[in-house]
Amino acid sequence: MKRCSFIISLFICSMIVACLSCKKDGSLIYENVDIKEFMAKSQKDDKYHCLILMDIASSANDKYRAFLSHNKKLTDKALFNIVDVNIMENKWLEQWLSPMTIPVTCVFNPSGKLINLIGGCTYESTSLLKENIVNERDVDEYMYPNRFNLKKREIISVMGKTLECKLKLDNKENISDDIQDVLSVLKYPYNLSLKLENELKLGLDSLAIRTSKDILSLKNSYNILLFHDLFFTAEQVADTNYNIKKAQNIEIISDSINLGDCIKGETYLFDISIKNKGYYPLTIYEVYSGCGCLAYLGDRVTIPMQETVKLSFKFVPEVKGNVFRTAYIISDSRSNNFEELKIYAFVK
Repeated sequence: MKRCSFIISLFICSMIVACLSCKKDGSLIYENVDIKEFMAKSQKDDKYHCLILMDIASSANDKYRAFLSHNKKLTDKALFNIVDVNIMENKWLEQWLSPMTIPVTCVFNPSGKLINLIGGCTYESTSLLKENIVNERDVDEYMYPNRFNLKKREIISVMGKTLECKLKLDNKENISDDIQDVLSVLKYPYNLSLKLENELKLGLDSLAIRTSKDILSLKNSYNILLFHDLFFTAEQVADTNYNIKKAQNIEIISDSINLGDCIKGETYLFDISIKNKGYYPLTIYEVYSGCGCLAYLGDRVTIPMQETVKLSFKFVPEVKGNVFRTAYIISDSRSNNFEELKIYAFVK
C-alpha cells in the first residue's frame, strides 16, 4: 500500500511540474532538460529543437518567454528547452559555445543537426528564428559575433561537430578521428577537453600530456573564469608532481580602500597589496573597473609563491559627494579567481 501511495504521489508531482511548464496558449516550454533526452524527444516527434542558453534571472528571460507565448505557429513546430547558465549542470553548454552574449538560441532541425546560432532577443534574432522554423528556411544571415573570428557558417559547423563529439564520448565511443577533424579548424579549451578526456580513457598518457599543455597555453582572463577547473585538471595531467593542495591562491591584504576627502578632477594614486599564498606562481590576467574614473596602472603580473606585490591605481573623481567604485581582479588562483576591490571616497 505504501508503495502504491508513493507511486501516486510521484505521478501527481510530475503532473504539477508539467502544468507549470505549460503556457496559457497550450505550448510547452521545457527548462533545464538534459540535451540528449530532449534531442531524442524532438526527433521522435519530428520537430525542431531549440536550446536556449539563458540567465533565468535576467529581463531577457521574461522577454523571450513573452515572444514564445505570442507565437503559437513557432511553438507548434518546435520544442524549446531553456537552460539556466547559472546551474552547474549546464556549465558545459556555456563552455561548449563560449558565447559573447547571453541568451543564445541553438536551432536544431528534426534530424538533430545544428543549423543556426542566434544571439540575443532582438526583433532581428526572433524574426530569423521564425524563418528557420515556421517557414523551414535554412538561413543564417543574421550576424553571430564570436570570439574565434570565424564566419558564421564555420562556427555553426564547428560547434555542431564538437557537440557530436561530446555526445559520442558520453556514449563511450572513441572520438580520436572526429575531434581531430574539429581541431583542424578551431582549438579552444572545450574541444581540447574532449580530446583530453578521450586520451585519458584510452590510456594515451603521452598524448594527454601534450593536450594538457595545449589547454594551459590558452589561459586568458575569459577562459580562466569559464574553464577554471579544467586548467587545474590540465596542470595535474601535464605534471604528475603538481600538488593541487599547494596551488596558487590569491589574498588581497585589504579589499576595501577609503581614500577619504578628495577634490573633483584631481588625480589620486594608491596601491593595494596582493599575496600569493600558494606554492606555485600566481598570474593576474586582468584588472578592470566599470568606471573611467578608476584605472589600473599595470599590466599582467605573475607573483612567485608566498610573495606579495603591489598593484597601482589611479582615481580621478568626476562627481561630488559620497562615491563608491569597484575594480575586479581576474587571476588563475585556485580559489577566488574573481576578486572585487571596493573604493570609497568623499568628493568635494
